[in-house]
Amino acid sequence: MALFALVCGCANSSTGSPLRAERAPADFTIDIAVYAPPDAAGLPVDLRPGVYVLEPGGVVRSRMGRGAVDRGYPPFTGRMSPARVDLLWRLVQDSGLLEADNASRVSASEVAGQRWQRSVATVVLTMDGRHRWYRVSLDVATPDAAAARSIIAALAAYRPRR
Repeated sequence: MALFALVCGCANSSTGSPLRAERAPADFTIDIAVYAPPDAAGLPVDLRPGVYVLEPGGVVRSRMGRGAVDRGYPPFTGRMSPARVDLLWRLVQDSGLLEADNASRVSASEVAGQRWQRSVATVVLTMDGRHRWYRVSLDVATPDAAAARSIIAALAAYRPRR
């Protein structure tokens, strides 16, 4: 029975979350847009405006700073090794974001074109052919905020150096 659940990728019945996998799915991607107030310059990097993308194959794209979200698709900034992508995947799995009842999960229409006056991230996780959208307030002490900030920090490490 356990083998059937593993082969089918079925959910863990006790938590409603997908079974833990050590390796990231081949189509695993992360798209994050961080919106921040105009006076965000003194904030930590994971609270400042930016766009962070992890594409299949470990390609990282990012853009930071005022107007980053409005300037289109971010440029290439680095490539994560497969081992680092797997570490990021395990961080996502451990974060609670994938739980079926996660309060930060929203529909795609709830994140499109929105603007906020505080540090908020819109997060799109893609895996196994499915997209999951989240809206996470980053400047509050919640498990989702901590998880999103950790993911942002990992992707921001690949930002262009000035």
